[in-house]
Amino acid sequence: MAFWRAMPCQTICAFLLLFLGPVMAGFTLEQGIPHFNTKPYFLPPPARNVTALEGQSAYLHCRVAQLGDKKVSWIRGRDLHVLTSSVHTFASDQRFIAVHADRSENWTLHIRFSQIRDSGEYQCQVNTKSGISTSYHLTILEAATELEGSHQRYVRAGSSIQLSCKTGAIADQAGLLYWYHGNHVLKRSGRVSIHTDVQNTISSQLTVSKARESDSGNYTCW
Repeated sequence: MAFWRAMPCQTICAFLLLFLGPVMAGFTLEQGIPHFNTKPYFLPPPARNVTALEGQSAYLHCRVAQLGDKKVSWIRGRDLHVLTSSVHTFASDQRFIAVHADRSENWTLHIRFSQIRDSGEYQCQVNTKSGISTSYHLTILEAATELEGSHQRYVRAGSSIQLSCKTGAIADQAGLLYWYHGNHVLKRSGRVSIHTDVQNTISSQLTVSKARESDSGNYTCW
């Protein structure tokens, strides 16, 4: 006991770290004073290769731990243009939006109404002293959809409307095809059912039961 009391605090701390250091992740010793390493670092993202259909939203998710007072920016690879920084958008193209929930580790780049030219590399960057970044690849597929059967249908009131369409694009998630009646997006409801199937192609079937006169008009699959 006398041995420990006689040693300076810095020496005791260093001695303990010599034995405990290997099991204390993120713990370092600087000038004899132990402290935790609080530098930002990237967490595994949901996906680094992201695919979306032309005209629909694309999302790139960047997860950063121990961000502190640093900022996260999204950079477009082809021209190194800063699209967003923190929650602010710097691109003149307002389709690019920074999405972040308070106290969340997730910093998302949301690209609305995606276009083929949006395909390519993107970087999530943190403005540390040395600068750290991680890369993502976005692929936008041409949404070449086609309606199956005749494009003009006649349906009796009270019967069912059944329409089918498909696209040759293979996306990374189901539910990428949307149905519109005029300018309104159709959603599943009491009379409306939508079934989407993803295999080598994406196909979708729209059924509107008990057809009414108000159901007349243009239907679009996108």
